[in-house]
Amino acid sequence: VDVDVDVDVEYQLVYTSHNVSSNVNDQPIGDDETLLGAKNRAKSAFEKAMQLFGEEKEKAARNETIKNNNAAAADDDDDDDDDDDIVKYGPPDFGVGLEGGIEIKQGTGTCSRTSTDDNDNKDQELWCMAWMAIVGTNNFNCTICKHESSTFQTIPKNSNTNDENETKHYKWGISKTASFQLPKPMSNMILNQKMELGHADDYLFNRVNSKHGSGTVGVLTNHLITRSDYYDHALVLALISFVWPEHY
Repeated sequence: VDVDVDVDVEYQLVYTSHNVSSNVNDQPIGDDETLLGAKNRAKSAFEKAMQLFGEEKEKAARNETIKNNNAAAADDDDDDDDDDDIVKYGPPDFGVGLEGGIEIKQGTGTCSRTSTDDNDNKDQELWCMAWMAIVGTNNFNCTICKHESSTFQTIPKNSNTNDENETKHYKWGISKTASFQLPKPMSNMILNQKMELGHADDYLFNRVNSKHGSGTVGVLTNHLITRSDYYDHALVLALISFVWPEHY
């Protein structure tokens, strides 16, 4: 990603991934539930990363104490360079959560129906979408991408202030993907058989674990838009509040 920042300063992104719960239904329905799932994931991921940073910082401090006491530090084959980066670059700046969901629409007329569609949901169409949620602060790292015309006064990177409220004003970046209509057989599986979208996708298109692959959008567009592509623009849009922090 090209970012217009000081060319004399080196920037590096360090990220960790965490398996956290959305604390909503396995198949969220509607904007409110889907957005809540994304925000819950972002908050939980941020907390997990903060916990990991604390644990690695304590481990590094113990190792440093051992070295200072001229004791032989035991080699740990499980040490990971990523863990070293966690301590080196400090606590997390962002927590990011993504949640896919469906919208129920009544009779847009884009799906043909046959006489076999004799269930209570025959006039309902399902549309796929997803919400992005990014939790961050107003600190230097989070607002490094601010617009060149932004008047926001970034907290200095090496600020010595002890006022946590001054340096840590938590804020959200939120956005939603485009939406697209799901095939009628898939909609019936979700509405009538209470299947998750990913499982309905696997069944209809004879795939395995599609929700962790190209996603439903991938197979429906013949892979012109992959699951990753589908999220890319929405994630950039979710960063708008950090590009123009004074307006959000």
